[in-house]
Amino acid sequence: QPHMAKEAQIVATPTLIKKQPLPVRRLIGDMSDTERFLAGIGLKPRNS
Repeated sequence: QPHMAKEAQIVATPTLIKKQPLPVRRLIGDMSDTERFLAGIGLKPRNS
């Protein structure tokens, strides 16, 4: 859905935009490293 990507200003894929809870965070690219991904969106892994 190109129009949605344009509205969200997505210029690369994959892109994840976390809007809630604030602050808004944008993650772009490889999301296969679970610990790094969770840290990027402000979460801690369950086993921490």
